[in-house]
Amino acid sequence: LLPLIENAIEQNKHLIAGKEVKIDLQVEATPLVKAPTGVLAIAISNLIRNACQFTTRGSITVTLQKNRIDVEDTGIGICQEDLEHVKKPDVSGSSSDGFGFGLDIVNRLCSRFDWRLNIESIQGKGTKTSLIFH
Repeated sequence: LLPLIENAIEQNKHLIAGKEVKIDLQVEATPLVKAPTGVLAIAISNLIRNACQFTTRGSITVTLQKNRIDVEDTGIGICQEDLEHVKKPDVSGSSSDGFGFGLDIVNRLCSRFDWRLNIESIQGKGTKTSLIFH
């Protein structure tokens, strides 16, 4: 997973160019996950891209643990009303320039591979997304 995470960070750095945002990668374990590389890359990249897109200052911390990847940011956050809908297709935040399918895709991959997508957010404070492998 580590090379996929490093690649996703590199591919999305342009989204924080000119912003006061620091990305920190913390590796607490180096797990192996049985899934196609492309599937893992899509899921990881979606979470990191969202963090980069919605964080204008502060930090993004990506933590690799033995059974999960956490992406935590100090971005704009998601209001509680929208939080229950963000995993559905065609749902995007008001400040998003995406099409609203990123988290839906990640959620569908989780269903297919028996993973879990957890999203915690406080509007104005930031968001923590976790991709949990079983």
